[in-house]
Amino acid sequence: MPLPHNIPVTFKERNTCYMKYDYLVVGSGLYGAIFAHEAKAHGKTPETVMFHEVGAVDSIVDVCSVAICLDDLGIEDIVVESLSEGHGTIRCAHGLMPIPVPAVVNLCQAGNIALTPAPVAGELVTPTGAAIVTALRTSEHLPSRYHIEAVGYGAGKRPYEGCSGTLRCLLVHADA
Repeated sequence: MPLPHNIPVTFKERNTCYMKYDYLVVGSGLYGAIFAHEAKAHGKTPETVMFHEVGAVDSIVDVCSVAICLDDLGIEDIVVESLSEGHGTIRCAHGLMPIPVPAVVNLCQAGNIALTPAPVAGELVTPTGAAIVTALRTSEHLPSRYHIEAVGYGAGKRPYEGCSGTLRCLLVHADA
């Protein structure tokens, strides 16, 4: 199943990924999803919602980087069984919020993404991360047998006790 490169572009005036080919479409679709679910969390329309943290440079880089990597690697299937989420509260532009924050709840609900509680105080799933998974996941089940071709790691900047704050992605080839 190919990646959903036909995600509708709704928020052209707010598009932040000015790149060629599929990067633009995937980036716009992800931000469209974030706008829609942030709006739902605030009881507003996507056109009137304030775009705080996810409009930061690191979130823009995250979305564009994912699009570029998937395109460059020719990835067609993205398997995410669940997302591990911490607990507690986090301070954001809206004040102190419960974890998972409302936008993450809305995105995971809309994408039928399971959350697995982790014994970590703090936010492990951001609205940007939830939007990426919701927009691009093609399955929640790994093949019954596979070989690992490559491993990639990403590290966040927040320190956690008892948790590395890293994300590991595996490039796998399913056995026939």
